Amino acid sequence: MAPHNPQVKEGVVVFLRHLGCPFAEKTLLQMQNSSLDHPNLDFVGVSHADETTTSKWAKAISEKHGEIKNLKLISDERRKLWAQWGLEDHSLLEVLGPRSIANVVTLRLSEGISNRETAKGSNRYARAGAFAINADGKIKYTWLSSLSKNNVRLHFFRKKVSEKHKKKKKKKNKKTKKKKKKK
Repeated sequence: MAPHNPQVKEGVVVFLRHLGCPFAEKTLLQMQNSSLDHPNLDFVGVSHADETTTSKWAKAISEKHGEIKNLKLISDERRKLWAQWGLEDHSLLEVLGPRSIANVVTLRLSEGISNRETAKGSNRYARAGAFAINADGKIKYTWLSSLSKNNVRLHFFRKKVSEKHKKKKKKKNKKTKKKKKKK
């Protein structure tokens, strides 16, 4: 069962890296696209900067910020949610190691996303993570950032959450068809 569930009935909870990190930016853009593609799922991004800073950062990245109903960004300045969900800080090697730097360069060259100024109150060492939550509040899939995996791949999460959603829909349709046949 998921620990404290920040505003997700069924969907994905994503803990963002520090605001200013290109991987956090990439993740927010993925969340926006995913939330538009899957309006039946909730997407919640958790930042450890204050609300105002988080909102300014998101608006600097995308004009769509605040307009997508099933996408929310929440602030957890004390990182209580990080602790409840078992996310520990990155080591210095994970943050500044050659593999991480290579991934930053690759992201810059392939997608034009690069470092921004680190937001006030944002911790460079905060580990990113994502959790797919089904309608029963159970965690169906987990991803934690590491040396080699800096970007969450949300298509895995949507698939895991949606599998159960599709099964429920099929069962409901079968029941409806049976009722119609009986009449």
